[in-house]
Amino acid sequence: MAMAKILAYNLSPAKERLVKSLCDAGGITLVIVPPACHGRSIHELLAGLPADTGDAAGTFDDEMLVFHEFEDDTLHPLLAKLRQGGGVALKAVTTPFNSLWTSLQLRNELLREQQEMMRQLAAQRG
Repeated sequence: MAMAKILAYNLSPAKERLVKSLCDAGGITLVIVPPACHGRSIHELLAGLPADTGDAAGTFDDEMLVFHEFEDDTLHPLLAKLRQGGGVALKAVTTPFNSLWTSLQLRNELLREQQEMMRQLAAQRG
């Protein structure tokens, strides 16, 4: 079975501690992605390639978590504990498509989807 991993971006120290403790408890690998690597593809970051070849031009400040190789019965309790700890607005599960994107591209797509959901909710409320 593949090893579950979480890529973490721009977490506050308190949230980073929470995510680290959840990872330690669940045998999950935590990868803290430095801003200089936000231009790297998700696939490259998961493969653990050298982190020093990033492009600082593609950085962002949003908190974001990317979940890789998670089973539903592991992911859902983890997300519930994260919500109790204040939550992280931008979250994604890797797919064959989004793992080819850079972290910045994934973040932009998550923001676009979030805005679209808010627009639809507003339209439903009239």
